[in-house]
Amino acid sequence: MLLIQQTVAQRVFLRNLTQSVVLPCLFRVCYPDVGCFSPETFELVPILPPVAVCPHSPSFIRPKYQLYTANEPRKAKPLTELPNGVPLGISVHGFTPTANSSFTQLMKESLLRVRPYVMTIDWDRGAKNGDYAGSFTIPILDGVIAAINLQMVGRVSANVINTLIHERNLNPKDIYYYGHSFGAQMGHHVSYWLRKTHGIKMGRMTTLDPGAPFFYGHPERSLSPDDADYTDCIHSSIYFQLAVPHTVGYYLPVAHKDFYPNGGGDLLWAMPGCGGNFLAWCSHFKALIYYDAAIGSSCPFKTLRCPRIANFEVQEDCVETDTELGFRSIQTKERGIYFSKIDENPYDCNLTQSLKSI
Repeated sequence: MLLIQQTVAQRVFLRNLTQSVVLPCLFRVCYPDVGCFSPETFELVPILPPVAVCPHSPSFIRPKYQLYTANEPRKAKPLTELPNGVPLGISVHGFTPTANSSFTQLMKESLLRVRPYVMTIDWDRGAKNGDYAGSFTIPILDGVIAAINLQMVGRVSANVINTLIHERNLNPKDIYYYGHSFGAQMGHHVSYWLRKTHGIKMGRMTTLDPGAPFFYGHPERSLSPDDADYTDCIHSSIYFQLAVPHTVGYYLPVAHKDFYPNGGGDLLWAMPGCGGNFLAWCSHFKALIYYDAAIGSSCPFKTLRCPRIANFEVQEDCVETDTELGFRSIQTKERGIYFSKIDENPYDCNLTQSLKSI
């Protein structure tokens, strides 16, 4: 009897292992409604050769979609309650959090200040570090799992958005995609599938500290200004090293306007309020705080426009602009790289100032 019990336990373990770990694959995998995925090479460790992997199936990831309103920001509703013809915000978490974490709640409530309805995309089974029943992950694979699965979730979500557009008579120009970290990078795949399959382009996309490193050198995987009619991005942890040469936040410009508050995360210091340079994740989430402050306060988050990313404080060819970091950045038609000085408390107007004044 004991032998039988051990055999059953072993079978359960192996079944969970093969379902929840992204295994190397050699051939294309195809699914109804989301098309095919060719094996993509991801570097697990910088000193090892890349391994070809494919995403989990939609039936395994099972992304969840919930609706929130400005009147009831904490009450989740089904998408069937979305009225016809209303502007819609889309809020997407990154690697490991869920749609119910404190940071993703902040994202959703920030977006509800500028959109009356917000749909959240919860893809924790594709992004989370094994905190659900029957899961098993190898720690070094966690980032690879999320980086490849976000492409699958992007296509599934694009199909959901397309359905809402047609069933609820939504104007694509009024759709506002808002993502953080790997949720930011997912925006490219949502946009790609909407444009390729449905002929739809979203009106606006704001990305907060897009995740790295698996997107460097692969423009087909990463964000671009073409992902929406207007795109902006806040970078807040571009220099921090997880494992050389990998970083937390994406270094390169990806939008019509790319903002690097306090330089985007200085080489030696974290963002104000984060302590020393070892607290990379604190700086990574600062982008959410800065955007929320820019929406929720009347502080003028003024900027300088500079031709280069590095050494912005000593660039003589930087100029002050009327572009403000955050939601109001769309009000000016100029494009480029922008810098701003934001102190520990971004909600204090006395601590948000132009760089020319320091």
